Amino acid sequence: MNMSPTVASLLWLGLCLAQIAAAGAQSLPSMASCPSSSSEQKGTSMAGTPKPFIRAEPGSVVPREAHVRFCCRSTWRSGSFQLWKDGGCSFQINASREQAEGCFPKSVAAAGNYSCRYSRGLHWSELSAPLQLLVTGHFSKPSLRGQPGTVVSAGDTVTLLCQASPTYHNPKMTFFLLKAGVPHPVQRLSPEGDVANFTLPSVKAEDAGSYSCICSVGERSSSPSDALHLEVTGGKDAHPPKPGSDTIVIVTASCVSVFLFLLLFLVFLCCRHTQHCSLHGKAPRRPSSSPGDPEPLRLTSLPPQEITYAEVSKELQTEPWASESEEPQGVTYTQLSLAALQTGQRAPTATCPEPSVYSTLALH
Repeated sequence: MNMSPTVASLLWLGLCLAQIAAAGAQSLPSMASCPSSSSEQKGTSMAGTPKPFIRAEPGSVVPREAHVRFCCRSTWRSGSFQLWKDGGCSFQINASREQAEGCFPKSVAAAGNYSCRYSRGLHWSELSAPLQLLVTGHFSKPSLRGQPGTVVSAGDTVTLLCQASPTYHNPKMTFFLLKAGVPHPVQRLSPEGDVANFTLPSVKAEDAGSYSCICSVGERSSSPSDALHLEVTGGKDAHPPKPGSDTIVIVTASCVSVFLFLLLFLVFLCCRHTQHCSLHGKAPRRPSSSPGDPEPLRLTSLPPQEITYAEVSKELQTEPWASESEEPQGVTYTQLSLAALQTGQRAPTATCPEPSVYSTLALH
């Protein structure tokens, strides 16, 4: 029987989904009942075994009818975890493979003290530190105010006063200070009256935020108070630098330093070249001309030899000349190259071209 491509694709997809579901079911932990007797519940503890850590999701303070999930984390991998409430075992999960954390199924929140432990073979670890779960909404909310105010400077001491509602008073009341974003209470007080003074000494920027408080009697807690926003101004930590800003500043400073160094180095080279030409009395070399071009005249200071030639020419010009009627005698112009005359004294060097001097000689 021929099957169409569509039917074959659907069958293949169904088989894949079935395998994925089976694998997921195998990875899920199975629930097991805790031992009935107290001696079996305690079991045999391993000496020196590190205690696990218990946490509640979404937090340890939840409203009534909310669902909570507890997770137990250990430093050793384990296949079994137990959840304890108020000194007795409540749940036990057995994972298909050993893992470092075991999470119990969600359940309706029930106030109380919870802890957990894990097993290593036939032995159980010690119980974790207890976690108190607070369920709010059983009676009226308290009020919260700050002294000296809600806007303070860094380093100041702030007192947050939580006062129970006048409609509900109990001498055994416990107060809890809550902060938005923190899953557990930040402070706990049990005053004699109906007011709790929560102190925040030497506040920092991280102490700013929204605070509230609740009061509790036994497993019943009030609704949270209205939020109070604390603002911290001034101080070094009031405006912490953004991540990466220090790196940007360092890179920018390095680039500027390299640029200034190169600029100063170029200025130094230019000054050195100019000073070298000034010490030798020579102008910078100009572009070379063709061999047939005459050497251009230059106005320069004359060396002693040239001064002598000029004086001789001047003396010759002071002698009496023939009358204008006589024919002028022949005049020959000779171009003297000092560089050629000095070749016998020193080897030629790569220098700037020497100036040319023209002298007039009278022939008799």
